[in-house]
Amino acid sequence: LAGYVPPEWASEPRDKDAKLEVQKDGKMVKKMPIGRKFCMLFGREKNASQGVYCRHPSISRQHAVILHDRRGRVKLMDLDSKHGTFLDNERLDPNEATRLRDGDSFRLGASSREYIVHLSSSPP
Repeated sequence: LAGYVPPEWASEPRDKDAKLEVQKDGKMVKKMPIGRKFCMLFGREKNASQGVYCRHPSISRQHAVILHDRRGRVKLMDLDSKHGTFLDNERLDPNEATRLRDGDSFRLGASSREYIVHLSSSPP
């Protein structure tokens, strides 16, 4: 993960069918599974094996991460990026994991790509 160390509470995913629908200009570009990896790092870091490479200049090398907690919840955390991570148009506080729910959407920095969350189950 190119130097990124996940928090102690991070766990293996329970919702193996969880995915992101990636949209650009309102059109679906692709779907990405998020229920198969321990964590998923977003940023301009090309060598991150568990990562999603993002080219937009407003996105930091290590911008944000999707993690899973022990209760099976999926969480998004901004990694103190310069231009922010926005969940349903609200800027996330840096280094604070925020729960993702089915249908939530997020974007990174000033990129127009939108990531829509699709969960097959919703733990308490």
